[in-house]
Amino acid sequence: MRCRGNQTMVGSPARAKLAHQTVKSVKIPEGVEVHLDAEEGLDMILDATKIHRALDNLIRNAVEAMPQGGRLKILARRGGDDAVIQVRDTGIGIPDEEIPNLFKPFHTTKAKGMGLGLAYRKRAVEAQGGSIAMESKVGEGTTFMITLPAKASVIESEQSRGRRCTSEPASDLR
Repeated sequence: MRCRGNQTMVGSPARAKLAHQTVKSVKIPEGVEVHLDAEEGLDMILDATKIHRALDNLIRNAVEAMPQGGRLKILARRGGDDAVIQVRDTGIGIPDEEIPNLFKPFHTTKAKGMGLGLAYRKRAVEAQGGSIAMESKVGEGTTFMITLPAKASVIESEQSRGRRCTSEPASDLR
């Protein structure tokens, strides 16, 4: 289903495929255990390419935060009228003083980082009517939450603006 721009309604099979493909595209080192869990029947309106890039960035960051191994969980759940994708790690965590700067362009804590990954991903998620937030505890890990419009709320919103949503296959999820 297309509603605006390149956004497609993605249901359970395509959403699961997107998550699996994103995890497969990242080199997961030995010692990092990955768990994927997506709620059945959860539809989202999204630009699959942008969400793939956002998830890829969050997964890579999570893996880098677990140099001694750990657990990476990717969860997709309904949260009210929205769909929430969580990327959780049991890594080193982010110090409180770094949190206000995480999404600022050119801010990095990595020796070879440019500081653009999270800034670009935040902008891409917000351009789709979503949001990105995080929680972290040093020594325990970090959770990033991407919130996107779920099927019903976006269709109603688009229709109230006089726009039509049309069904199309999510072909960009190869």
